[in-house]
Amino acid sequence: MLTGTLRSYCLTEVVRLTALYLSGLLAFIVVSFSAPFLQGGAPLDAVLGTIDSQILFALPYVLPLSYTAAILCTVGRIRAEGELIALRSSGISASSLFTALIPLTILLCLCSAYISNVIQPKAMLGIRTSKAALLQQSIASSVARKEPIFSNRGNDIYIVGSTAVDNHVNNVIMYDRQPNDAATIMYTPRAQWTFSSEEEAFALELVDGRVLFIPNTAKANDLDTPAAINLPTRFRPWLPEEFNAKAKSKADTLPTSELAAAEQAMVPILDGYVQAQHDHHDRGYQRARFRYRRLQMLQHQRIIDSVSPILYTLIACTLALVWPTHIHVLAIMVAFAIFIPVSLAGQIIVASSGSRLTFHPAWIMWPLFSFLTIASAFLFWRKR
Repeated sequence: MLTGTLRSYCLTEVVRLTALYLSGLLAFIVVSFSAPFLQGGAPLDAVLGTIDSQILFALPYVLPLSYTAAILCTVGRIRAEGELIALRSSGISASSLFTALIPLTILLCLCSAYISNVIQPKAMLGIRTSKAALLQQSIASSVARKEPIFSNRGNDIYIVGSTAVDNHVNNVIMYDRQPNDAATIMYTPRAQWTFSSEEEAFALELVDGRVLFIPNTAKANDLDTPAAINLPTRFRPWLPEEFNAKAKSKADTLPTSELAAAEQAMVPILDGYVQAQHDHHDRGYQRARFRYRRLQMLQHQRIIDSVSPILYTLIACTLALVWPTHIHVLAIMVAFAIFIPVSLAGQIIVASSGSRLTFHPAWIMWPLFSFLTIASAFLFWRKR
């Protein structure tokens, strides 16, 4: 057993450093999310109103990351100062450091389980809904200041001479200046913001509009039917009313209790595509299959997130015994390197494979998690 003083120091230091890292990382995330909207002209009070959703969404990722970095620093400092040599000379194994952290690890498991399964889905829905309002306010501010609503590599898009009523925009003149000095001018007496479920993009739909291409001024075309001009904005601006309904159908906004039912509801949809002998390159089939795999991944990812603090503690103690460090930035970088294969592997695999994934994501997620657990336990036993 550890002496009372060393146990108290270990627990106090881990809690202190976890709070320090957690505060710093959350502040970084909030600033990174809020700055583009503030620069785009969104009101400060509206941006501040999204901070709670940002923090709750980030907690399942930032909390174990901060805890792992805190253990790396604390145990690394104990080893660097020679405390472990004194422990071993007294017949006390280094495994006592791990057992001293068990109460904190169990508490973190309970917190992670509640946040991942209950709070984070609601926070994700809140972020997407608030982003919709912020983006529309940013676009309105850009239009009022006569600034481009989009600017990247010389491609600027302006909206001038318009009046907005709810989601409808009247007397719209859009000017798209391209890097090669070519330009497109679009005019319509009436337009509306729409969400394209086919393209999953936000667009301005022109009604009875006219498009003029410059310098080829001879190509003046009347738009007999509505034409959607997609906006290549850095953030997708969502129409709040439509977005609220669509955001609730996104897999990561569903509470865990509804994920299994949503997965089962996708089975007859996929079977329908197969029976109709649709091409596997059909976009509808690909979207349905991707959603199906994502629903499967999220169910297991949330279980892994709930128990991963045990693995984080084990890996951090092992690395601190093998390669001690008490440099804060280095500890955070190492913790992030641990975090990626444990908590992000499933999401990365599903996102990169998409509809091409032919087997359940759990066949990759759990073997990887089990391998890391067994390997770190063996190494810790060797180094104890």
